[in-house]
Amino acid sequence: MVPHRKVLRAIALVSYCALNTAETREQLLKKHNVKFPSSPAAFWEQEVLHWMSPELQALFMTTDTSITGDFRPMMLAAKDLEVEDYIVFTSRGPDVNVNETILKWRNHDSIRVALESMFLCGIEIATIQEDLRRMYSYAVDEGDLRRFADLYADREFALGDNWLFYTICIGEHEAMFKLRLMKMPRDYARWKLGVPVALDADAVLDRMMSDAHFTCQMMKAESDNQLSRDELARVKLERETIFKCMDRKIKYKEVSGGSNVNKAADQIKSIILKYTDETQIPLKEDILQQASSEPPAPAQSI
Repeated sequence: MVPHRKVLRAIALVSYCALNTAETREQLLKKHNVKFPSSPAAFWEQEVLHWMSPELQALFMTTDTSITGDFRPMMLAAKDLEVEDYIVFTSRGPDVNVNETILKWRNHDSIRVALESMFLCGIEIATIQEDLRRMYSYAVDEGDLRRFADLYADREFALGDNWLFYTICIGEHEAMFKLRLMKMPRDYARWKLGVPVALDADAVLDRMMSDAHFTCQMMKAESDNQLSRDELARVKLERETIFKCMDRKIKYKEVSGGSNVNKAADQIKSIILKYTDETQIPLKEDILQQASSEPPAPAQSI
Protein backbone atom coordinates (compact mmCIF):
# COMPACT_ATOMS: atom_id res chain seq x y z
CA MET A 1 0.00 0.00 0.00
CA VAL A 2 2.57 2.57 1.14
CA PRO A 3 6.21 2.30 2.32
CA HIS A 4 5.09 2.78 5.95
CA ARG A 5 2.28 0.22 5.66
CA LYS A 6 3.51 -1.86 8.61
CA VAL A 7 3.20 0.90 11.21
CA LEU A 8 -0.24 1.80 9.82
CA ARG A 9 -1.32 -1.82 10.17
CA ALA A 10 -0.15 -1.86 13.79
CA ILE A 11 -1.95 1.42 14.51
CA ALA A 12 -5.17 0.19 12.85
CA LEU A 13 -5.11 -3.08 14.81
CA VAL A 14 -4.34 -1.50 18.21
CA SER A 15 -6.89 1.30 17.82
CA TYR A 16 -9.57 -1.17 16.67
CA CYS A 17 -9.09 -3.17 19.89
CA ALA A 18 -8.81 -0.14 22.19
CA LEU A 19 -11.66 1.16 24.34
CA ASN A 20 -11.66 4.53 22.54
CA THR A 21 -10.86 3.65 18.94
CA ALA A 22 -10.91 7.12 17.36
CA GLU A 23 -8.93 8.82 20.13
CA THR A 24 -6.31 6.05 20.26
CA ARG A 25 -5.92 6.11 16.48
CA GLU A 26 -5.35 9.87 16.37
CA GLN A 27 -2.83 9.73 19.21
CA LEU A 28 -0.83 6.98 17.51
CA LEU A 29 -0.88 8.71 14.11
CA LYS A 30 0.46 11.87 15.72
CA LYS A 31 3.01 9.97 17.81
CA HIS A 32 4.49 8.20 14.76
CA ASN A 33 3.95 11.14 12.37
CA VAL A 34 2.10 9.08 9.74
CA LYS A 35 -1.21 9.25 7.91
CA PHE A 36 -3.65 6.77 6.37
CA PRO A 37 -3.87 6.88 2.55
CA SER A 38 -7.60 6.20 2.74
CA SER A 39 -10.31 6.21 5.37
CA PRO A 40 -9.51 4.18 8.53
CA ALA A 41 -12.43 1.86 7.76
CA ALA A 42 -11.22 1.20 4.21
CA PHE A 43 -7.66 0.61 5.39
CA TRP A 44 -8.89 -1.80 8.05
CA GLU A 45 -10.82 -3.81 5.47
CA GLN A 46 -8.15 -3.88 2.75
CA GLU A 47 -4.85 -3.92 4.61
CA VAL A 48 -5.61 -5.51 7.99
CA LEU A 49 -8.67 -7.76 7.98
CA HIS A 50 -7.97 -9.07 4.47
CA TRP A 51 -4.51 -10.34 5.54
CA MET A 52 -5.69 -12.33 8.58
CA SER A 53 -6.45 -16.05 8.57
CA PRO A 54 -10.12 -16.94 7.90
CA GLU A 55 -10.60 -17.93 11.55
CA LEU A 56 -9.34 -14.57 12.80
CA GLN A 57 -11.42 -12.71 10.23
CA ALA A 58 -14.54 -14.44 11.49
CA LEU A 59 -13.59 -13.71 15.11
CA PHE A 60 -13.01 -9.99 14.52
CA MET A 61 -16.21 -9.69 12.52
CA THR A 62 -18.31 -11.26 15.29
CA THR A 63 -16.55 -10.16 18.49
CA ASP A 64 -15.76 -6.73 19.93
CA THR A 65 -12.36 -7.13 21.59
CA SER A 66 -12.57 -3.75 23.29
CA ILE A 67 -15.63 -4.98 25.21
CA THR A 68 -14.49 -8.52 26.03
CA GLY A 69 -11.03 -7.33 27.16
CA ASP A 70 -9.48 -10.44 25.58
CA PHE A 71 -6.44 -9.33 23.59
CA ARG A 72 -5.34 -12.79 22.50
CA PRO A 73 -7.01 -12.44 19.07
CA MET A 74 -5.21 -9.11 18.61
CA MET A 75 -1.82 -10.71 19.26
CA LEU A 76 -2.63 -13.59 16.89
CA ALA A 77 -3.58 -11.03 14.23
CA ALA A 78 -0.40 -9.06 14.97
CA LYS A 79 1.60 -12.21 14.23
CA ASP A 80 -0.20 -12.68 10.89
CA LEU A 81 0.56 -9.02 10.05
CA GLU A 82 4.20 -9.33 11.30
CA VAL A 83 3.85 -6.45 13.77
CA GLU A 84 3.81 -8.41 17.04
CA ASP A 85 7.26 -7.07 18.02
CA TYR A 86 5.92 -3.51 18.11
CA ILE A 87 2.77 -4.02 20.19
CA VAL A 88 2.95 -3.64 23.97
CA PHE A 89 0.48 -3.26 26.81
CA THR A 90 0.39 -0.24 29.13
CA SER A 91 -1.91 0.94 31.90
CA ARG A 92 -4.07 2.56 29.21
CA GLY A 93 -4.26 -0.59 27.07
CA PRO A 94 -2.40 -1.77 23.93
CA ASP A 95 0.09 0.55 22.27
CA VAL A 96 2.43 0.64 19.25
CA ASN A 97 5.81 1.04 20.87
CA VAL A 98 9.23 2.08 19.55
CA ASN A 99 12.06 3.60 21.54
CA GLU A 100 12.58 7.31 22.10
CA THR A 101 15.38 7.52 19.52
CA ILE A 102 13.10 6.39 16.69
CA LEU A 103 10.32 8.74 17.82
CA LYS A 104 12.86 11.56 17.87
CA TRP A 105 13.77 10.77 14.25
CA ARG A 106 10.10 10.67 13.28
CA ASN A 107 9.47 14.15 14.68
CA HIS A 108 12.65 15.73 13.25
CA ASP A 109 11.72 16.53 9.66
CA SER A 110 15.28 16.67 8.30
CA ILE A 111 16.31 13.34 9.86
CA ARG A 112 13.00 11.70 8.96
CA VAL A 113 13.20 12.68 5.30
CA ALA A 114 16.89 11.75 5.12
CA LEU A 115 16.36 8.31 6.65
CA GLU A 116 13.25 7.49 4.62
CA SER A 117 14.96 8.63 1.41
CA MET A 118 18.16 6.67 2.09
CA PHE A 119 16.26 3.46 2.76
CA LEU A 120 14.02 3.95 -0.28
CA CYS A 121 17.15 4.51 -2.40
CA GLY A 122 18.61 1.21 -1.18
CA ILE A 123 21.61 2.66 0.68
CA GLU A 124 23.29 0.18 3.02
CA ILE A 125 22.81 0.34 6.80
CA ALA A 126 26.55 0.84 7.48
CA THR A 127 26.67 3.79 5.08
CA ILE A 128 23.59 5.37 6.68
CA GLN A 129 25.16 4.98 10.13
CA GLU A 130 28.31 6.78 9.02
CA ASP A 131 26.37 9.49 7.17
CA LEU A 132 24.24 10.28 10.22
CA ARG A 133 27.35 10.41 12.40
CA ARG A 134 28.98 12.89 10.04
CA MET A 135 25.87 15.06 9.63
CA TYR A 136 24.55 15.08 13.20
CA SER A 137 27.63 14.07 15.25
CA TYR A 138 26.15 11.19 17.24
CA ALA A 139 26.35 7.41 17.12
CA VAL A 140 23.41 5.50 15.66
CA ASP A 141 22.39 1.98 16.67
CA GLU A 142 22.06 -0.45 13.78
CA GLY A 143 19.02 -2.11 15.37
CA ASP A 144 17.18 1.22 15.55
CA LEU A 145 17.85 1.83 11.88
CA ARG A 146 16.54 -1.63 10.93
CA ARG A 147 13.36 -1.10 12.96
CA PHE A 148 12.88 2.34 11.38
CA ALA A 149 13.20 0.86 7.89
CA ASP A 150 10.85 -2.02 8.75
CA LEU A 151 8.09 0.29 10.00
CA TYR A 152 8.40 3.41 7.88
CA ALA A 153 10.38 2.74 4.68
CA ASP A 154 9.63 -0.62 3.11
CA ARG A 155 10.99 -0.51 -0.46
CA GLU A 156 8.63 -3.30 -1.54
CA PHE A 157 5.73 -0.86 -1.48
CA ALA A 158 7.58 2.11 -2.96
CA LEU A 159 7.11 1.24 -6.62
CA GLY A 160 4.31 1.37 -9.16
CA ASP A 161 0.79 2.52 -8.39
CA ASN A 162 1.37 2.20 -4.63
CA TRP A 163 3.34 5.44 -4.79
CA LEU A 164 0.11 7.35 -5.46
CA PHE A 165 -1.12 6.36 -2.00
CA TYR A 166 2.20 7.42 -0.51
CA THR A 167 1.75 10.84 -2.14
CA ILE A 168 -1.56 11.17 -0.28
CA CYS A 169 0.20 10.33 3.00
CA ILE A 170 3.18 12.70 2.83
CA GLY A 171 2.23 15.31 0.25
CA GLU A 172 3.11 15.69 -3.41
CA HIS A 173 6.24 17.83 -2.90
CA GLU A 174 7.98 15.41 -0.54
CA ALA A 175 6.84 12.37 -2.52
CA MET A 176 8.25 13.75 -5.78
CA PHE A 177 11.52 14.67 -4.03
CA LYS A 178 11.95 11.08 -2.84
CA LEU A 179 10.86 9.60 -6.15
CA ARG A 180 13.48 11.63 -8.04
CA LEU A 181 16.18 10.52 -5.60
CA MET A 182 15.22 6.87 -6.09
CA LYS A 183 15.94 7.24 -9.82
CA MET A 184 19.40 8.79 -9.29
CA PRO A 185 22.77 7.23 -8.32
CA ARG A 186 23.10 6.57 -4.62
CA ASP A 187 26.00 8.97 -4.09
CA TYR A 188 23.97 11.73 -5.72
CA ALA A 189 21.06 10.97 -3.39
CA ARG A 190 23.36 11.13 -0.36
CA TRP A 191 24.83 14.44 -1.55
CA LYS A 192 21.34 15.87 -2.14
CA LEU A 193 20.42 14.92 1.42
CA GLY A 194 23.36 16.90 2.82
CA VAL A 195 26.03 14.22 3.18
CA PRO A 196 29.59 15.43 2.41
CA VAL A 197 30.24 12.65 -0.10
CA ALA A 198 33.88 11.75 -0.78
CA LEU A 199 34.17 10.66 -4.40
CA ASP A 200 36.94 8.56 -5.91
CA ALA A 201 39.32 10.80 -7.89
CA ASP A 202 39.59 8.36 -10.80
CA ALA A 203 35.82 8.05 -11.06
CA VAL A 204 35.35 11.83 -11.13
CA LEU A 205 38.01 12.34 -13.80
CA ASP A 206 36.65 9.48 -15.91
CA ARG A 207 33.16 10.95 -15.70
CA MET A 208 34.38 14.41 -16.72
CA MET A 209 36.26 12.96 -19.70
CA SER A 210 33.33 10.84 -20.86
CA ASP A 211 30.89 13.76 -20.53
CA ALA A 212 33.21 16.01 -22.54
CA HIS A 213 33.84 13.37 -25.21
CA PHE A 214 30.20 12.45 -25.77
CA THR A 215 29.14 16.10 -25.69
CA CYS A 216 31.42 16.68 -28.67
CA GLN A 217 30.06 13.61 -30.45
CA MET A 218 26.46 14.68 -29.81
CA MET A 219 27.07 18.20 -31.12
CA LYS A 220 28.66 16.85 -34.30
CA ALA A 221 25.84 14.38 -34.88
CA GLU A 222 23.09 16.93 -34.32
CA SER A 223 24.70 19.48 -36.66
CA ASP A 224 25.79 16.92 -39.27
CA ASN A 225 29.40 18.13 -38.77
CA GLN A 226 28.42 21.67 -39.80
CA LEU A 227 29.33 23.38 -36.53
CA SER A 228 28.78 27.08 -35.95
CA ARG A 229 31.41 29.38 -34.46
CA ASP A 230 29.94 29.01 -30.95
CA GLU A 231 29.72 25.25 -31.33
CA LEU A 232 33.35 25.06 -32.46
CA ALA A 233 34.35 27.05 -29.38
CA ARG A 234 32.37 24.60 -27.21
CA VAL A 235 34.07 21.62 -28.85
CA LYS A 236 37.45 23.19 -28.20
CA LEU A 237 36.55 23.73 -24.55
CA GLU A 238 35.39 20.12 -24.15
CA ARG A 239 38.61 18.82 -25.73
CA GLU A 240 40.69 20.94 -23.38
CA THR A 241 38.73 19.41 -20.50
CA ILE A 242 39.60 15.94 -21.77
CA PHE A 243 43.31 16.72 -22.02
CA LYS A 244 43.39 18.37 -18.59
CA CYS A 245 41.66 15.38 -17.02
CA MET A 246 44.11 13.01 -18.69
CA ASP A 247 47.00 15.09 -17.36
CA ARG A 248 45.52 15.01 -13.85
CA LYS A 249 45.12 11.23 -14.03
CA ILE A 250 48.76 10.82 -15.03
CA LYS A 251 49.95 13.05 -12.19
CA TYR A 252 47.68 11.27 -9.74
CA LYS A 253 49.13 7.90 -10.78
CA GLU A 254 52.66 9.26 -10.50
CA VAL A 255 52.06 10.51 -6.97
CA SER A 256 50.21 7.42 -5.81
CA GLY A 257 52.57 5.03 -7.56
CA GLY A 258 49.56 3.03 -8.61
CA SER A 259 49.13 1.83 -5.01
CA ASN A 260 48.68 3.37 -1.60
CA VAL A 261 48.58 7.18 -1.70
CA ASN A 262 49.57 7.50 1.94
CA LYS A 263 52.61 5.31 1.37
CA ALA A 264 53.71 7.49 -1.54
CA ALA A 265 53.21 10.62 0.55
CA ASP A 266 55.30 9.14 3.38
CA GLN A 267 58.11 8.36 0.94
CA ILE A 268 58.11 11.93 -0.33
CA LYS A 269 58.20 13.27 3.23
CA SER A 270 61.18 11.02 4.11
CA ILE A 271 63.08 12.22 1.03
CA ILE A 272 62.47 15.85 1.99
CA LEU A 273 63.58 15.28 5.59
CA LYS A 274 66.70 13.43 4.50
CA TYR A 275 67.59 16.18 2.05
CA THR A 276 67.22 18.93 4.66
CA ASP A 277 69.32 16.99 7.18
CA GLU A 278 72.17 16.50 4.73
CA THR A 279 72.18 20.01 3.33
CA GLN A 280 72.10 22.39 6.27
CA ILE A 281 72.39 25.97 5.03
CA PRO A 282 74.51 28.19 7.40
CA LEU A 283 73.03 31.41 8.72
CA LYS A 284 74.44 34.85 7.89
CA GLU A 285 75.70 35.35 11.47
CA ASP A 286 77.63 32.06 11.34
CA ILE A 287 79.35 33.08 8.10
CA LEU A 288 80.41 36.50 9.51
CA GLN A 289 81.66 34.98 12.76
CA GLN A 290 83.71 32.38 10.92
CA ALA A 291 85.24 35.05 8.66
CA SER A 292 86.28 37.25 11.63
CA SER A 293 87.90 34.36 13.52
CA GLU A 294 90.07 33.22 10.61
CA PRO A 295 93.65 34.75 10.38
CA PRO A 296 94.23 37.01 7.39
CA ALA A 297 95.83 35.34 4.40
CA PRO A 298 99.61 36.15 3.94
CA ALA A 299 100.43 38.73 1.29
CA GLN A 300 101.95 37.33 -1.87
CA SER A 301 105.12 38.90 -3.29
CA ILE A 302 105.19 39.84 -6.88
